Amino acid sequence: MSLPERLPAFDELPIKPDYPPRSAWGVFGDDDQIGTLNLLTPERVAAAARLIEDGQVFSLNWEMELPNPPLFNRAAFRHTIKRRRQNVFDDVYDNFNTQISSQWDGLRHNGHRRYGFYNGVTEEQIMGEGDARNGIEHWARSGIAGRGVLIDFPRFAAAHGIAFPLGARYGITTA
Repeated sequence: MSLPERLPAFDELPIKPDYPPRSAWGVFGDDDQIGTLNLLTPERVAAAARLIEDGQVFSLNWEMELPNPPLFNRAAFRHTIKRRRQNVFDDVYDNFNTQISSQWDGLRHNGHRRYGFYNGVTEEQIMGEGDARNGIEHWARSGIAGRGVLIDFPRFAAAHGIAFPLGARYGITTA
């Protein structure tokens, strides 16, 4: 896959009239399954690495056991430690659902009510045997490495006397 020479501006979307309004379908090709992760090129990952100043690392994951019980009637996963032989053990995680704990949503998690899933993928293609489309396994194969900005808005708001309702929509502007 090669990147387009120029990414369309938001008001230029969609790139084809039969695609959903404001969607980026087709921007990275009609067979693409990872969306804007295509922008994480080796050159951009290397540039991001050059920005590292102090090497601090922190996890963005929630504990796998939380929330307990899992939300929306999802089953909890099971962790079993199996002895293989002396000083050899396997960790086995059964029933791990990517919709519990730290959530990983692939491009098949929620489709557009009218248009279906990313790049026009149908429910039949998502349920396809051996070649299911738009899943997180495609992200895992390509890898995710880059840079980003983590905003701890609750802490910022508390320090600046900004009240915002938890659980309600609250817009955060660049200002």
